[in-house]
Amino acid sequence: MALQPQIGLFWESLDFTPADRDELASVLACSHQVQLFQQTGQLEREVAWSRSLLVEVR
Repeated sequence: MALQPQIGLFWESLDFTPADRDELASVLACSHQVQLFQQTGQLEREVAWSRSLLVEVR
């Protein structure tokens, strides 16, 4: 897909890093979006991103 690198650059610019999609789907298995994406097969085409919620104190 041509837009995928651009999408990745967007998330990386916000300090997100690629995440394990299957691990996140497992943790969030009860959420409506994960259930819907699993039922429709959309989950297999998704890329997961994560960002730390910890704030570095100096």
